[in-house]
Amino acid sequence: RTSAMQQLRKECSSVLSAALGSNLTNAVRLSTASSAARGASASFASLPSRQPLHLQGRGFRSLAGNASPSLPGFKGMQRAGVTNTRWFVNRCGTKRQLSTPSEPTVESIEALVKDGKHKEAMLDAWQVSYKLWNEGMVDECLPLAEIVLRCSREMHGDADHMDTAEALNNKGIILARMSNMKESEEALEAALVMKRKLVGDADKVVAETLRNLGNICVQTGRFDEADTRYAESIKILREDGDKNLLKHSLQAIVWGYNQAQKPDRAAKYSEILTELQPKLPNGGTIEDFWGLFEEGGKRVQEGSFQQGLDCFENALHVLTALQPQPENQYALIAKCLINSGSALFNMGNLDGAELFINEGLQRQEAVEGVDEEDRMVALNTLGNINTHRGKHDDALKIFEDVLEMHTKLMGKDHTDRAVYLMNLGLVHLKLGNQDKGMALLQEAADAHTRHGIEDVLTAKIYRNLGSGQFAGGRMSEAVQTQETALELFKKVAGPEHPETALAWSALGHVRLSLSEHAVAMDCFKQGLAIARKVFGEQHGQVVWSLDKIGHCLHALGQVDEALASFHQALDAQMLIAKDLTAANLCRSIAAIEWNRSGWEAAAVKFEEQSEILTELFGDKDERVKEANEAAELA
Repeated sequence: RTSAMQQLRKECSSVLSAALGSNLTNAVRLSTASSAARGASASFASLPSRQPLHLQGRGFRSLAGNASPSLPGFKGMQRAGVTNTRWFVNRCGTKRQLSTPSEPTVESIEALVKDGKHKEAMLDAWQVSYKLWNEGMVDECLPLAEIVLRCSREMHGDADHMDTAEALNNKGIILARMSNMKESEEALEAALVMKRKLVGDADKVVAETLRNLGNICVQTGRFDEADTRYAESIKILREDGDKNLLKHSLQAIVWGYNQAQKPDRAAKYSEILTELQPKLPNGGTIEDFWGLFEEGGKRVQEGSFQQGLDCFENALHVLTALQPQPENQYALIAKCLINSGSALFNMGNLDGAELFINEGLQRQEAVEGVDEEDRMVALNTLGNINTHRGKHDDALKIFEDVLEMHTKLMGKDHTDRAVYLMNLGLVHLKLGNQDKGMALLQEAADAHTRHGIEDVLTAKIYRNLGSGQFAGGRMSEAVQTQETALELFKKVAGPEHPETALAWSALGHVRLSLSEHAVAMDCFKQGLAIARKVFGEQHGQVVWSLDKIGHCLHALGQVDEALASFHQALDAQMLIAKDLTAANLCRSIAAIEWNRSGWEAAAVKFEEQSEILTELFGDKDERVKEANEAAELA
C-alpha cells in the first residue's frame, strides 16, 4: 500500500507540473487518487480576485474535455453587479438548505416539480448534480440538468434569464463530457446568445461560454475556429482585469491543445500564461516558498486578506515548480490551502473557505505525521463557517473536539487555548446557553490577562464578552466592555483595521439599543469609513453600516437623509446578493415613503420586496402575501 501511494503521488505531481500549471488553485485541482481512478472531471478552478464575495462556479461551469479531476470552480467578482452574480447567490447561496429532509433524489425533485415548487426543485437538482459530477457519475447529471432547464422555463417563460442561460451552459458541458458534441454545441450557443442579451458582449460569463465553445471546437478538430473563440474570450478577460480567471482559462486551453496533440498551438497560450506567473530569482527555492508563506500570514494578521491570499498562491507556485520536489510537498500544500481558507473566511467567502479547508484536510490525510496545529486551525475555521451559517449544533461539536485536541497537545495553560474557548463560548450563546457561554468567554479573557497578553485576540474576546452582556440585558456593562474592546483594537491592530471597524459597529449596536441615536450613528459612520476603505462598496459590512445609519437618521427625524442611506445600502446589497437583506431594505424604504404619503414610491419598493421574497421562498410564503397586500394598498 505504501508503494502504491508513493506511485500515485508521483503521478499527481506529474499532472500538476506538466499539465495544470502551478498556482494555488491548480494545487486544489489535485483531487484524491480515488477520484482520479473513477475518471471524474469538473471545472478548472480559479482564485477569487479583489472582492471574492460568493462562490460563482457550479462544479462544472467550464468545459475541460477529459481533464484530470478538479474541484468546483470559483472566481472573484470585481463587478459583482452582473446578473450572473445575483443568479448564483440566489440559486446557489442556499444550496445546503435542501427542500427534502434527507438527501434529495431525482424522484423527490420530480415530485417538487409536479407540485409547482420549481425554485426548490432547481436548488435540489443543482445540489445532487454537483455531488454526482464530482463523483464522476456524469451520465446521471443530464436528467438533473434537464430538470433545471425545465424549471427555469416554467418560472421565467420564454423571456431571457440568467437561470436559463446557465442551465443551457451546464447542460452543454455535461453533453460534451458524454461525447455528444453536436447537442453540446447547440446548448452552449443558445447560452451564449442569451448571456450576450442579458449582460452584453464584454462580461466574464460570456467569456466562459466562449471558451467552452472553443474547447468543443478543439475536440472536433476545428482548431482555427477554436482560436477565434479563445481570442475573443481572452480579450474580454484582459479588459476586465481578472488575472486569476484569465490564468484559469489559459490553463484549460493549454491542457486541451496538449491533449489534442497540438503543441504549437498550446505553446502560444503558454507564453501568455507565463507572463502572468510571478517572477522569482533562480526560478524559486524552498526559501522563497517559506518567505512568501510567512509574508502571507503577516498580511492576514494585518487585515490585508487579499494580499495574504496572493502570497499563499505564489508560495504554491514556487512549491510546485521545485525540482526535485520536497518529500513533504503534500503537507506544505495542505498548509497553504488551510491558511488560504482562513483568509477567505475573513473575506466573507464561506463557500470558498470551506472548499479550501476541506481540500487541505484531504491533503493532510495523504501524508504521515499530520501537523496537528494546522489541523486545529482548519477545524476551527470550519466551526466558524458553521456558526455563520447558523448550524450551531455542528459548530459546537467541532469546537468541543478542537478544544479537546488542543488541551491534549498543549495543556490547559497554553495561550492559544483562548481562541478555542472564545469560539465555543460564542456558540453556546447562540444556542441560548447564556451562563455556559459567558463562563467560557470569561475563561478566555482570564487566560490572556494571566499571561499579560494584549493582542487582537484579546480585543475579540472583550468584544464577544460585550455581546454576551448585551444579550443578557446587562447594558451598562456591555457599553463599557465594547468601549474597552474598541480602544484595544485601535491600539494593537490600528485605527483602520477591519476588526476595528467591527468594534465600532458593535459599540454602535449597543448605543442604538439604548436609543442613543446620535452617538450610535457616529459609531456606525466610523465603522463604515474603515469598511469602505478595506473592502470597497460591495461588502456586507458596508451594507450593514448604511442600514443602521439609516435607522439612526430616521429616529432623529432626518427622513431624506435616512432614505438616501437606505438606498445606498440597497444598491450595494443588490450587487452582492438579491437576498433577504435586500428584501428588508426594500421594506424599510417603502415604510418611510408610506409614512410621508409617497404612495407610488412605496408601492414600487413593496413590489420589489415581493419579487425578491418570491424568488427566495416561493409565492405561497406569508411574507410575499404581506408585501403584495401592502403594494396594493399603496
